[in-house]
Amino acid sequence: MDPLHLKKISILYVEDEESIREKMEHILLKRIKNLYMAENGKIGLELFMKHSPDIIITDIRMPIMNGLEMSEKIRSINKEIPIVVTSAFNEERYLMQAISIGIKEYIKKPIQLKELIKTITSLTETILLRNELHEAQIELKKRYNDMKEEMEMAAAFQRSLLPLKNVANNFPGIDITFSTEACSDVSGDFLIVEELENKRLAMMIVDVMGHGVGAGLVTIEAKTIFDELKRLHISPSETLKALNERVIDISGFNQFFTTCYAVFDLIESTITIASAGSVPIIYYDAASSKSKVLPIVGTPIGLFSKKDFYTEEITLEVNSGDIFIMQTDGYIEALNKEEVRFDSLTEQNRIRKHFKKNKASDDILNDIKKDVIKHLGNENSFDDDVSIIIFRKE
Repeated sequence: MDPLHLKKISILYVEDEESIREKMEHILLKRIKNLYMAENGKIGLELFMKHSPDIIITDIRMPIMNGLEMSEKIRSINKEIPIVVTSAFNEERYLMQAISIGIKEYIKKPIQLKELIKTITSLTETILLRNELHEAQIELKKRYNDMKEEMEMAAAFQRSLLPLKNVANNFPGIDITFSTEACSDVSGDFLIVEELENKRLAMMIVDVMGHGVGAGLVTIEAKTIFDELKRLHISPSETLKALNERVIDISGFNQFFTTCYAVFDLIESTITIASAGSVPIIYYDAASSKSKVLPIVGTPIGLFSKKDFYTEEITLEVNSGDIFIMQTDGYIEALNKEEVRFDSLTEQNRIRKHFKKNKASDDILNDIKKDVIKHLGNENSFDDDVSIIIFRKE
């Protein structure tokens, strides 16, 4: 570290032996910004309250108030300030007490200049980094207060990436509807409904942890990566694996989201589905007039490296009247005033009751919405983003 960085910090040195105080004053005064000297803990505490130093170095055994008593009082005021105790070899019993009040640094007497400077330098690096982070937080907060316009622009851009309602026009006999609603300006949910080559229809639901601009940017990133991967003609599960690797390459392990990806093949009349920790898909089998939750599991995107990432995939034949619902947890986890959820994540019985063989997808979606609103009552609104895709073969 640049020695000039020490000139940015102040130290409170508490020591009852005058000769040691004089020696330390001679060593430190020319190296640091400010030095405050005290001969006992009582004076040390007063100087701390007056000057708020960056580092405290204190002897243990002193008259009036010892170093540990002083440190304990300081810790009750400031839990972060670094405290270094100086100790003779026969004072190890005091060190256990020092550890109990959160003191992690000590220097044995007689104090060696090299060890002292090394300790102060190490603590200074931590202090300067913490100060930089604090300043960055202040700057971020200031920017956040001025970013309403940017949020609106981000929301508009995110909406521009959503599918058009006529996206399935080239798929005769397919009745599909979808909806996404944000609980803030920018949604942490996203959905994709997009035509692929060879009469295939891609459907994806993305649910990012959190809300607002940060989560919205992750959804845009996911859409951008998907646009690259869709050209590779790989299966849904392979797509999710590649998506996971790309997200980690770009962002490390700092972003993660759940998703479900399905591809309908019009020629084969099949649907292939893969999950990465998403809400389970509901499947209505028109032939039996029964619905069920598909047991497809997987790990969220961005949470595990390639070797630990896992996704399951199934392929089903799609017959006339069959229905599939992909969704985030917004409807399911909607809480009423009694703090009761609308539905069970694993069973989804309240949503499944709206299925009928010849019922249009728009009608199913409208009935689900009405049911959720009834559950919420007049005093409640959604506190989560909501996205849903309902796919039905006529």
